[in-house]
Amino acid sequence: RDLHSFPTRRSSDLGNESYEPGDLSNGTAEADLEDSGGGLSTDFLINGVGITVVASLGIVGNALSAVVLSRPQMKSSVTCLLLGLAFCDTLLISISILIFGLPAIAGFSGALRPFHLVYYPLSVPFLFPVSITAQTGSVYLTLAVTVERYIAVCHPLRARSLCTHRRALVCVLTVLALATLYNLPRWFEICTRAEGSVVLDSGQNVTAYAATMCPMRESSLYK
Repeated sequence: RDLHSFPTRRSSDLGNESYEPGDLSNGTAEADLEDSGGGLSTDFLINGVGITVVASLGIVGNALSAVVLSRPQMKSSVTCLLLGLAFCDTLLISISILIFGLPAIAGFSGALRPFHLVYYPLSVPFLFPVSITAQTGSVYLTLAVTVERYIAVCHPLRARSLCTHRRALVCVLTVLALATLYNLPRWFEICTRAEGSVVLDSGQNVTAYAATMCPMRESSLYK
């Protein structure tokens, strides 16, 4: 695939394809933004504008929630779990901007072309496993909140001894540790390779890179 075509896949599918270089000197922002009908591409509108705007609002919302939940008078088992959940969600949606939002906008803004050609492929091998780890942690922390609320509502007498702040903190740390261990293989799924030199609009000559599957990800045993 051309380096000027941006990923439209889910983060869980990011390692399934490589990004093949095309003619690095002839790609234009206008060509990237236009679909077959001559309008703005769905990739730019959905991944570039949509994901970036929604994710930015989510980051602001999670930050406000964290400020409220971290107050001393709010200290409880459920607030501890919710803070851990907010951390995982914020990490996930922040990385989604870097993986999907900015690369799609790069076709509209020439200033982001270095990000798409250099920084994006160099950072994806690290951002991808972190995002999947955060996603796993978010799922199981949501489950933990559900269990905590069930005990608090259906077994209120036992909740005082079972649902403590200390146990909630241990739960959060355990979930994060297990999510990290479970997704360790993700760190070996995506590699970066140099694709040659390209001249930017500013006249600067830089080395372009591409993200591709590592040998382990292509192994039939791993799949």
